[in-house]
Amino acid sequence: MSVSTLSVSLVVLCHFHVSGRSSYLPSEILWGHRFKPMVSFRKEIGKYAVDHTLFNHMYELDTPLCSAKDLDELNKLQDEMQKQGDDDDGAFEILIYVTNFYSR
Repeated sequence: MSVSTLSVSLVVLCHFHVSGRSSYLPSEILWGHRFKPMVSFRKEIGKYAVDHTLFNHMYELDTPLCSAKDLDELNKLQDEMQKQGDDDDGAFEILIYVTNFYSR
């Protein structure tokens, strides 16, 4: 299984169409990561600058490793437990959380 992307654009000045196609394997997709900003505004010269050394640099976000549905169910269970006052040092909550995780 792979994810395929298709990018299509138009160069307005010459009406030239440009397209690119790529496909990615699941092991090549980094979930919960973002690219570092490459473009910054330099006030001293009044122009935007692009730092190409940051092209492949990413940072990780604090992203759940489970689906949105599983995370919602987990949050509902935790809310119910807090309302009931049945907090056994969080052992039950951790067990539920771990069983709903997907492997990377």
